[in-house]
Amino acid sequence: MDNIDELEGGKAKIVDNFIIGTETAFSGQTGIVYIWDITEDKLVHISGSNFVLDATILNNEVYSLGLFHDSMHSSSFVLNKSKFGTMNATESEDVPFSVHFTADDYDGNLDHVSLFSKGNKLYLKLMNKECQVVLK
Repeated sequence: MDNIDELEGGKAKIVDNFIIGTETAFSGQTGIVYIWDITEDKLVHISGSNFVLDATILNNEVYSLGLFHDSMHSSSFVLNKSKFGTMNATESEDVPFSVHFTADDYDGNLDHVSLFSKGNKLYLKLMNKECQVVLK
């Protein structure tokens, strides 16, 4: 993404002292995660995340959940992470994981999916049901 006009939409949420937001471009195929520190009134994180749906912070890492989809493959969830404080919209790495949901359980509404941390664990809430995200 070279131009802000390419952004198509996303969502934002308040977690502790941060606004954690996502933005997508190119029909959701690429995107960014940004974090604004409300207390310090400044941008503290930008990272890349393909197919991004939601993001959260856990143990000084920023995790983002995406939904991979194209006409040649069945849809599947993907998980990316980057170090909290990254300021590079192309930086993130894929994370192997498992959840009890499949992409078929998701209705496409961003309000119906939430990635969040509780204690030292990562969770996915999808269609009002919760499960732990197991990192491999």
